[in-house]
Amino acid sequence: MSSRTTLIAVLGAFALALGIAPAAGAKAKTTTCDTVDPRACLLPWPNNHFTTYNIDTETRRQVRLPAATPKNVDGQRIDPFPYTLSDGFSPGGPILTFVPRVDLAKTGAVPQTDLRSYDAKNAPIVLIDAQTRKRQLIWAELDAAADKPSDRLLMIHPAKNLVEGRRYIVALRNLKDSSGRTLKAGSKFLGLRSGRTRNSRYASIFRTLGKHGIARSSLYLAWDFTVASQRNISERIVAARDSAFAVLGDPNLFDRKVKGVSPAFKVDAVQEFGVCGADGCQAGENDNLARRVTGTLTTACFLDEVGCPAGSKFRFRKRQGRFGFAFIPRRLKGNTMQTPFVCIVPRIALTRKTRPALYGHGLLGSPDDVMAPAVQAMAQEYAFVFCSLRQAGMSDQDSDHLRAVLRDASRFPEHADRVQQGLLNALMLGRAMIHSKGLVTHPAFQFAGGGPLLDTQRLYYDGTGQGGNFGTVLTALAPDFQRAVLGSTGMRYSLMIPRSIELDAQNAALAQGYPDRVTRNIVLAMLQGLWDRAEANGYAARITGDPPPNTPIHDVLLQTSVGDHQIPQISSEILARTAEMTVRQPVFDPGRSPDKIPFFDVLPTSQLELESGLVMWDSGPIRDGGLLGTDLPPIGGLPPRSGRDPHGLVQMTVAARAQKSAFLMPTGRLLEVCPERRACRVDGYPY
Repeated sequence: MSSRTTLIAVLGAFALALGIAPAAGAKAKTTTCDTVDPRACLLPWPNNHFTTYNIDTETRRQVRLPAATPKNVDGQRIDPFPYTLSDGFSPGGPILTFVPRVDLAKTGAVPQTDLRSYDAKNAPIVLIDAQTRKRQLIWAELDAAADKPSDRLLMIHPAKNLVEGRRYIVALRNLKDSSGRTLKAGSKFLGLRSGRTRNSRYASIFRTLGKHGIARSSLYLAWDFTVASQRNISERIVAARDSAFAVLGDPNLFDRKVKGVSPAFKVDAVQEFGVCGADGCQAGENDNLARRVTGTLTTACFLDEVGCPAGSKFRFRKRQGRFGFAFIPRRLKGNTMQTPFVCIVPRIALTRKTRPALYGHGLLGSPDDVMAPAVQAMAQEYAFVFCSLRQAGMSDQDSDHLRAVLRDASRFPEHADRVQQGLLNALMLGRAMIHSKGLVTHPAFQFAGGGPLLDTQRLYYDGTGQGGNFGTVLTALAPDFQRAVLGSTGMRYSLMIPRSIELDAQNAALAQGYPDRVTRNIVLAMLQGLWDRAEANGYAARITGDPPPNTPIHDVLLQTSVGDHQIPQISSEILARTAEMTVRQPVFDPGRSPDKIPFFDVLPTSQLELESGLVMWDSGPIRDGGLLGTDLPPIGGLPPRSGRDPHGLVQMTVAARAQKSAFLMPTGRLLEVCPERRACRVDGYPY
């Protein structure tokens, strides 16, 4: 790199760190399309061809996209600028390329249903850690929803997230067509493979592959990419969190001690419920709840518009330290956000102290989701006060905005940044729930004779679906709760959107903006890298160990449904594997899994497990004319639609609630609540 180029790169990085966009007519250094895959400019993806060297990043790489980024129906190309703020790519996003006429069955590629073949000696599709030279757990598939062979991208999915900051090499060899003939490499790659085209990056790739026993002559295609560092993924929300808590007077979040003042809040209304009579529960009566409390939380806002409305996003300030390449949200002076919350106080709380727990509402839901019958039952049966706030970025008020940013992906930082602000808001509500000068100072959270009805020694978390995805990130960051239950949840929106009926509207919005199938898949893969800052995929490896700085470790119970129509079952499996959870055995009844070895590479849960684990719950096969049960989820990028959606049935199951309660205790454990040597079943599916 010339001294002039180095100077430009350093000045550009400095400008970005200050939150300064390039001036009109001035463009940041970009790369070219990678011609080894001529199907589309950004293929193969992810790819170190689309990075430049930067000594100031933790990975020594900085993402630099070509000018020819995907464009939507309005001709608007995706702005490459937000991607230059990354020092690598997603740890779990899809790996994409186009291979004409490839037949994966004839090739012998590792399928989703038999992950153990990823390490076969002659595996044709491999992903290798360039540092350890170990193969990574993956599966390969062709785009199941593509109408034309020319749109059928090869998709390689990590079955466990890759290590942040590491470099990986993708190698495709001995690929076959439907007749069993070996496919010939393209002319551009043949030039690299033969050495006729000199390229130092590929020289390194071929050396590493050779040490792994993969001959150049067998290769159809190979390339490398670098995963973003953990610091780069999480630095924005960690910095905002630390700043907001420091303003409260608590800079040390690792010690689990509540210090300083409570976040500001206001109780807006208290609805008292009477006991249900002989004629059943009428208006104003409830046998589970004593009261419903609504209020407004005031939090520090780090977005760039007053009050943090939808459409605002982060601005940045330069941070001094080891890495000059750092992006820390810069708060407008005194800027705050008002967020509504709802708490339910069970009837049992009138006579004994209750456990405070944050509740995470569903996709594009509202705080009133905490009023669901199953949540009310959990509160009364096991003495919980649940509080839920509107999850900024993923609430009912964000639905139109989310569809808009998917139609024009240049706007996507507006969504990712707003979700991070929402995470901060939830952490603040949790602090108010257990602070001695917080919610317990209001009569709605006190016994009739005075005194707090909340046990403020411990806070817990319970979230389902999107509340679980949101809760995964929240758990990784939380200073005030150490135990969480994530219900029917998963990770990686790039994986979930094509596989979820709940995300049909978002999938449709993406298709409206990017009707070309190949372009749409590339856009989803690109967005995953930005989404990682605010969704479970960026934090799954941090929820049960190796947390972000200034953060205690956590234990997690994951309860999920077989064949969930809204949260792809495979995404729950990846979450458990990445978080290094155990899984309760047997996972499935006979015939209820298509996998040769269900939950391959996930250890079984020991009896009375004290740490994190996953429990699958089954609603059974389709019966009663489709009113009960569900089929197994389809293999590939399609959502399950047959039978009754089991999403939410775990919450409604008595034994599952008992399991949650046993886990959400200071000395909690993963309680066995299902028959020995039988898979767990939801209520309504008898043994």
